[in-house]
Amino acid sequence: MKSILTLTYTKSWILVLVTGFFAFLFHVQNPVVREWDEATYGINAYEMSQSNNPIVVTFNHQSDVYNSKPPFGVWLMSLSTKIFGVNTFSLRFPSALLAYLFSCFLFYFIYKEFKNLEWALFASLILIGSIGFTGWHEARSGDFDAMVAVFMALAILYFSKAILLHEPQRLLLFFLFLTLACLTKGVYGLIILPGLFLFTSSQKQLKWSVSQWQLYIGFVAFLISFMGYYFLRERMSPGYFKAVLENEVGERVFLETNIHKTEIPFYYHTVKLLVYRFQPFILLLPFFAVKFWFEPSTHEKRFLTAIVLSAASIWCVISFSKTKLVWYDGSLYPLLAICLGWFISVQSQKLRAYATPALLLIATFVFYLNYTEKDSFEFPHFLKELRTQKQVIEPLKVYSTKFEHPIRYYLLQDSLACYKSSYTNDIKSLNVGDWLIVNLEEQPISKFDSIFEVNPIFDKGKYVLLVLEEKPN
Repeated sequence: MKSILTLTYTKSWILVLVTGFFAFLFHVQNPVVREWDEATYGINAYEMSQSNNPIVVTFNHQSDVYNSKPPFGVWLMSLSTKIFGVNTFSLRFPSALLAYLFSCFLFYFIYKEFKNLEWALFASLILIGSIGFTGWHEARSGDFDAMVAVFMALAILYFSKAILLHEPQRLLLFFLFLTLACLTKGVYGLIILPGLFLFTSSQKQLKWSVSQWQLYIGFVAFLISFMGYYFLRERMSPGYFKAVLENEVGERVFLETNIHKTEIPFYYHTVKLLVYRFQPFILLLPFFAVKFWFEPSTHEKRFLTAIVLSAASIWCVISFSKTKLVWYDGSLYPLLAICLGWFISVQSQKLRAYATPALLLIATFVFYLNYTEKDSFEFPHFLKELRTQKQVIEPLKVYSTKFEHPIRYYLLQDSLACYKSSYTNDIKSLNVGDWLIVNLEEQPISKFDSIFEVNPIFDKGKYVLLVLEEKPN
């Protein structure tokens, strides 16, 4: 029995591969598309796959200024859509796959660089077991937050090793992943730079850094790729640069936006980490801080200094930012996993023996939470049941004055299945003979009574199907 529990390189690899697969990829198509960004990106990806225009991201075939981010995430989703079709699996697969591959790479990287099998395994399992990284709006969703977290973490890993080992070729990899981070989520990818600057200064490596030609080649390539996209998009879609300044920099960082009804406190993200997003691992963080502070100046501590300062940089920016959304902390989890993985690996043999089963148990619980997440959006179920009816229901319209992107996503699926369906928020566009779906919590049937003879046909949950008939004289 003891030999079975003894960690080996092969057993550890198997644990990471299997646990990561279930955490990130298994049944990733569930639940239905969530409101807000996920549905928007799904439509962006489909339209790009049809237009073959990789520069201008569109929504409803118009330049999309709601999603003003650069298009790398949409490129991946568009490729996935071409392969798997328009569905939640194709929408979430790129993010889930990147997160899965990174959890495996993290194990490989730490073991290769530090020859510490337990640190490599514990860091990967902590990341896999972090509900804030695997769950809603992160790895198991059609959003960009896990993608950018992966690219930012890779940039930090390669920059720190370039500085510590004096391997300037790794600076090129740093700029590659920094470019991918910024092409995924805009200027958000730059928030690691203050931490990396402080790290370089603390290691007294500024002079060495600026003497490397790879630094300048990488920087120029970054500018051409990142800023070049903005100028090209502005040329092809005038007004884009203004939208970026307003959405990504001005409103998000410095100004109050219509996202929040009241001002969100500075400690918002810290509280979320404490009470939910990084439980139970967050409880180890104070002990890590003490251990790290008193640790002698070893190669491992210098590497962890880069991780800690980068995490502090991210935390400061998202905490000072006027807009605070819960998933903005996504890029912290890979860094925190590295720190706590190291902390557990330097404990006594007796404590380390319990770590692997405990981490596997936590990862299993997190998988259960994600796997059993309930659908929060009823419309696709209503539409699916409607399409099982024998009666031909066309032309079908959905009337809503709320945020319509999730509805449009499922109407896109409906249209691709050769049904005639459309969305409207203009009551004047309705006609006699229309089949109309209405959310009763948003729109009372009486709203249409003054114009049409309204005949309810089918209802389920919040939604009802109406037939609009001519009002008798």
